[in-house]
Amino acid sequence: MLDAPLVAARPRPRRGPLQAWHWLVVYFGAWTLAGGAALCLSEPTSTMTPGEAFFLALMCVTCTGFSTVPLDALNARSYCILAVLMQAGAAPLIALVPALSRLRKLRQQARSEDDEERAALRLLVGVVVGYQAVVCGVCACCMRLVADEDTAYEHGPASAGVNAWAWSAWTALSSFTNCGLTLQPGSWTRFRSARGALAFVAGTSFLGNALYPACLRWILVWLSSCRRGGGRARYLLLRGQAVYPSLFLSQQTWLLVATQVVLVLLQVAATLSLSWRDGGYEGAAYGRRVGLATFEAINSRHAGGTTFDLGRVTGGTLLIILMNMALAPVPYVVVLK
Repeated sequence: MLDAPLVAARPRPRRGPLQAWHWLVVYFGAWTLAGGAALCLSEPTSTMTPGEAFFLALMCVTCTGFSTVPLDALNARSYCILAVLMQAGAAPLIALVPALSRLRKLRQQARSEDDEERAALRLLVGVVVGYQAVVCGVCACCMRLVADEDTAYEHGPASAGVNAWAWSAWTALSSFTNCGLTLQPGSWTRFRSARGALAFVAGTSFLGNALYPACLRWILVWLSSCRRGGGRARYLLLRGQAVYPSLFLSQQTWLLVATQVVLVLLQVAATLSLSWRDGGYEGAAYGRRVGLATFEAINSRHAGGTTFDLGRVTGGTLLIILMNMALAPVPYVVVLK
């Protein structure tokens, strides 16, 4: 018999690394399962069923902000669990995953030529974490001052059954992460006359989403002019876009800011012109109506809070709110990148 020709066996292709969306699915799935299980252990079934626990965990980690249970009925342990889930789903921290992965790889290699990049990535992590800490801390302190007012305390901490500092910290974190969950029932409908509280909530929501890339770049520009750390900041300004999606070039940053400001102004004008005599503005003076419309324009595109009793407003006002939600900042960020 003739010997059969030898055919080299084809090597099996190696599986490449997980794609970005694979990591996101694993990340959100793991946090949802862990958070839902923790809520089941924290709350009795009479307050929250297992299905409601896992649903609430998913809504917190994705910063969607829906809830099928009244939050004022939960205990302090559940508040802590939900706060951790909202923090885990914050866009600024999720965007740090590529940078942290790159930093870990550089530490393992330990090459001297990578010292500059390694130092720059450590600076980036510090700036991102510090930025959120400062914004949330300032918002929490301002909301604590607002809570000293009798009306605000009654509708806020007292209505939620928590102390003023816990209510203020929760509001700051929920606004920054754009989750929009409030401990008091009715969202912000009882705070129509509390201009300070509405301004702090809207501003924090803006700083945690649409204005975050601009603020991050401006901080790095300021650091680049400093003697200490200037080289690392300049490195991030020139090359940081490859490892941190929320870091934009100068032209992209200004275009993003201009686009968001113009959209907010247009939304305020459209809301006032189409729903001026709507029941949601009942009893409000001209200046307060402008403030309420501004709050609705910002929060319908960010955290989702509202000062309107949506059951009393007309279809035109609801249409404006839906249009504002369709104009969320994320599509513009993707296009600019």
